[in-house]
Amino acid sequence: MRDDRSTLYALVQCAFGAAGMLIASIAVAEPMIYTGIVVTNVRVNQQLIRNATLTITFEGDTGDITQVLDPATGTPIPSGACSGASFFYLTKGSVQMRIEHRGRAQVANVERNQIFVALDACSGGIGFGSFLGSGLEPAYPLAFTQGTTQVATGVVDPRSGPSVGPGALAQVVSATGIAWSCLGYPPGGSFALQPTKTRACNSPDSSPIKSDIGDIFIYQPYFEIDRYDPNGLAIRNNHDGSTNRGTFLIRRKAD
Repeated sequence: MRDDRSTLYALVQCAFGAAGMLIASIAVAEPMIYTGIVVTNVRVNQQLIRNATLTITFEGDTGDITQVLDPATGTPIPSGACSGASFFYLTKGSVQMRIEHRGRAQVANVERNQIFVALDACSGGIGFGSFLGSGLEPAYPLAFTQGTTQVATGVVDPRSGPSVGPGALAQVVSATGIAWSCLGYPPGGSFALQPTKTRACNSPDSSPIKSDIGDIFIYQPYFEIDRYDPNGLAIRNNHDGSTNRGTFLIRRKAD
């Protein structure tokens, strides 16, 4: 997949964190549990935990999945990867984080209106975004691409085929893929999107995830450095520059 079609790009370009965003609800309603699992560095308040097993669980209802529409026209925002509606998210629900390390676990109930489930049904991105950092963050705290994630999101081949729409968030899914915990995604910029200052993910230290155990910060410690970057800081590319891997699951709550 070309870098300029990397997962969740257009989701950022939509700027659907803006006040003028229009959304349309998806009709089918069924309670679901969305789970992401990854090993990464996590900080809880002042305690930095390296190589922690992080499990994010979001309980929501498919009837609350919304489609991103162009605020100017009220129509779905097109994707360069396929035809039809591509960008959906689910913001209503409860979020829990479990942080495990060396046999000990901390469980956090995350305050509402911070984290959402995100889907790019054309480019193959799925996971958890947030209303943190600069506003909308589609790949923080945890998003996935490539691997079997592309199958889970219904990515079509050839790319000119139709999007599967929001159905990828309304069915049982077990997928693995490249894992991003990236504030400022895409770090290298894309089209009108400006790169971060270092072309790496921004530090989460000023963007805490609020919970009942305190502030939580999730890092992107595993990535491939761009060998042409004289400062040795830039991530190689926006698509598979992360060297981390993880698992994304969707289950019906009744199951």
